Amino acid sequence: MGSTLKVTITEDIILDDTQQGGSWTNTVSSGINNIYKTTGYVPNEKLVNLLTFNSSSFAGSNLEVDGVRYLRITNKDSTGTGTYTASNDLGIHTAGTGKILRIRLSGSAAGESWHSLGPGDSFLLSDLSSSFNAFPSASAALRAHPITGSLLTNIDSIDATSQGTNFSGCSYEVFAAGTTPDIT
Repeated sequence: MGSTLKVTITEDIILDDTQQGGSWTNTVSSGINNIYKTTGYVPNEKLVNLLTFNSSSFAGSNLEVDGVRYLRITNKDSTGTGTYTASNDLGIHTAGTGKILRIRLSGSAAGESWHSLGPGDSFLLSDLSSSFNAFPSASAALRAHPITGSLLTNIDSIDATSQGTNFSGCSYEVFAAGTTPDIT
C-alpha cells in the first residue's frame, strides 16, 4: 500500500474586479511507493540526460516507465539576462529574455519532441506509459489511434539543454512519483 499523491494547480487573476482564476486538484495515484527528486544545472547549449525509462526498476534517474504516475520538470531560474530566439518546423519564431530550459522527449519508435520552459515554467505528465505518438508498424496496429493511425509508445528518455545568450546555463528540478515497489 502506498501513499496518495494530490496535485493542485491554482490560477489567481482579477479582471474587471472579478476573480477569474480557479483551483484544480487531481488525485494522481493512491499507490505511490517511490519518489525521485533532484535539482541540477544544464550548461548552455550542452545536452544533458535528465531521465531514462525502462521496463523493470525505479532506481535513481532510471525510472520504470509503466510505474511513473506523475512527472514534473521545472525551470528553476526565475529571472535571467539572456536573450533567445527559437523556431519550429513551421517557421514560427519566438523571442524573449530569460534562461530557457529546453527539454527533449525521445522514444525509440517515435522520434523526439522539444518543449521550451521559460523562467519558472514547468512541464507536467501524469502517465508516461503509451504517451508518445509514432507511426504504427504492422505488428503495432492494435495500439494505433483509430483516427490518426499514430502509435502510442513509451518515452525512452528525457534530455535537456539551455538556450540563450549572455548566460552560462539553467537550473532545473525534476520530481517523479511512481508505483513501482522496488528501489535498487
